[in-house]
Amino acid sequence: MQSIFLPGIRKIEFICGCGHTGTTLLATMMSCHPDLFVPLRETEVFFGGWWTRRRALGRLGRQARRAGKRHIIEKTPKHIRHLDAIRATIRKPKFIFMVRDGRDVTASLARRFDGDVEAALARWTSDTGICLSQRGRPDVHLIRYEDLVTDPEAILRGLCAFIDVPYTDRLLEYHSEPHLWYGQTEVRQTSGVGKEHNGRRNWQVNQPLFDGRGRWKKDLPAEYLARFRSGEPRRLMEAFGYDPDEA
Repeated sequence: MQSIFLPGIRKIEFICGCGHTGTTLLATMMSCHPDLFVPLRETEVFFGGWWTRRRALGRLGRQARRAGKRHIIEKTPKHIRHLDAIRATIRKPKFIFMVRDGRDVTASLARRFDGDVEAALARWTSDTGICLSQRGRPDVHLIRYEDLVTDPEAILRGLCAFIDVPYTDRLLEYHSEPHLWYGQTEVRQTSGVGKEHNGRRNWQVNQPLFDGRGRWKKDLPAEYLARFRSGEPRRLMEAFGYDPDEA
């Protein structure tokens, strides 16, 4: 597969992982860095074939240059399933993986999927399994949502070091001005269900940092808790430092 060169662009990183792990929050924070171009949308660049990628990457590069930036961070969670294509297409890409307690992710995704907990659990298991298989690679930096919300400065300093940009406190002040994700025209709280999903996500990442840990205790049906105590879900939970036996 032929590599694609983006004129004027020095670096590009990809924030990805399972959805509802904090990828949009992290991208919003990083969009406040003066050296970075972070499009406030999921470009899905690598969902298509080579020519589609070339055109989409070309547009992304032009947008960054118009903004006076030479360093891009792109956020599409499902790019976690296209790592080989990204590595084959982009010269020396880096990846920032977000992971989160599977019970919280499953509960949150199930709300988005109109109550389909099975689909939510399957997505978390699949995408988080890919994250685990990539852990330790030199082009991968892994962040737990729980660490980001409890010690954001330390996590953001580590990320800045990984992508080789200076840390700035502006990243912690991301909520001081509105960010309009996914084509939203205002910051407005919605139900988050169905077509209102993007509106709620946009509202959430414009709020001061809050701790969303443990929501599974009230939002996840009790019969699904046992699923995290055995098999692949248990292996993934323990691998990333979560206690699947927590009550």
